[in-house]
Amino acid sequence: MDEDQHANSGPSNKSPNQVPQKQKKKPRGPTKGIKSMPGVPRIIEWDHLDRPTGKWATDYKNHIGEISRAKVSILIRTWEDVSQGIKDIFWEDVKREFHITDETKKEVVLKSCDKRWREFKSRLTTGWIRGTRKRPKDEKMPYDLYSYITKDIWKEFVKIRTSEEAEEISEKARQSQSFNIYPHHMGQKSYAEMTSEWQRKGYIPSVSSSSEGSSASTISSSLPSRTCLWLLARSVPDEKGNPYLPDEGTQKVKENIDEWKRKQDEGEFVPKSA
Repeated sequence: MDEDQHANSGPSNKSPNQVPQKQKKKPRGPTKGIKSMPGVPRIIEWDHLDRPTGKWATDYKNHIGEISRAKVSILIRTWEDVSQGIKDIFWEDVKREFHITDETKKEVVLKSCDKRWREFKSRLTTGWIRGTRKRPKDEKMPYDLYSYITKDIWKEFVKIRTSEEAEEISEKARQSQSFNIYPHHMGQKSYAEMTSEWQRKGYIPSVSSSSEGSSASTISSSLPSRTCLWLLARSVPDEKGNPYLPDEGTQKVKENIDEWKRKQDEGEFVPKSA
């Protein structure tokens, strides 16, 4: 499929039996952590929504995850209970490692630390306590995998996570998730990171291609940019690497979008301006 075909229609709606099964991902193991890289300036970039993007976005996220897991105990209930001193240390560390000069980014960085820390506790719970998530095949326990988790800490964590209060919170989360009928397939990557990847693959136009009036710029003209990104986020690659919508519900949404776009092109429908 060439670039014009990619962008004109968005992800494919073909039947799932036409696409080979997606390879199973290996279960997540302990992250090694991103160490300082003397002589290699890692300058993080941000999009208009303050999301990390660019060459060092993945390093940034991994670094934040590592320092958050290592320095904030899993026994602490909420991020609000973490001392301001620890939060300030996180900010200074990330600011130094990724050459952040804008002090207003402190809140953004700390929110990311909070998010990665909560995700870590969630993985421990689903992988080793509830068993709803795959874990390393060697069956090692968290206190064998992570130097900052001892057997006593793990026992207390299990106690907290299996308490009546925790069960109620978990049930509410499951009920909330049940309303997510159009799940994305971006993994842990953000829209900002995936947008760069989609641009490289020609699914959406880059800024340069749009300014040059290339074929890629006409790609997204068939669909509003936000609509195209929403659909791509819910796609997976087929055997040729082209985006395909595997979920029936999302396929129906795409069909409705295409129908309304056809009516708009033929003058049967005129969208109201915001």
